[in-house]
Amino acid sequence: MKRRFKIVFIFCVILCLISGCRTSKEDAQTLHFADEKEDCMDIVKQSVSHEILMNAVDEKLSLKDMSKKIPLEFIREIDNNYRSIVKTEQGWVLLFFDSDGTFLRIQELGALNSTSKDDFLEVTVGMSVYDIQEIDPKGNYNFMYASWSEYPRMSFHYTSDGYEIIISYNSRYNVINIYTGLI
Repeated sequence: MKRRFKIVFIFCVILCLISGCRTSKEDAQTLHFADEKEDCMDIVKQSVSHEILMNAVDEKLSLKDMSKKIPLEFIREIDNNYRSIVKTEQGWVLLFFDSDGTFLRIQELGALNSTSKDDFLEVTVGMSVYDIQEIDPKGNYNFMYASWSEYPRMSFHYTSDGYEIIISYNSRYNVINIYTGLI
């Protein structure tokens, strides 16, 4: 009986040692996935070199591999895809990944606008894009200059309080839909 107990005890000790040694750098570094109420402005504290970030982007690293090269402090799941916002000395950058963590694209936001979510409360369906430009002259209005007729008619606005506002327009550049959510 004592012998059996010793064998079981030694077996348990060996198992504990083996499982303890298996913790890799990847296992130790857990990714923080934000819930829908978390604000990136409260979480992202570290600034990353823009050059290092661009080198990592050029390698088209997966979400996990990217997190080994640069600190991805904030990752949000949106429509079964992921995006992370990173702060650099040149401003803010959004990284997009698919549901498997494969890198998709980058969007450089630069310095976030001085507008806040509240500035967009007055936006209503039917307003003109030119009215929106008065509210946020630094917004992304690329659709107005695209020669491709199927280019999505949407403007993008990133506010200083951590919100993304996407406004859709009809062919006459009048607002037809407004989406507001945390970056």
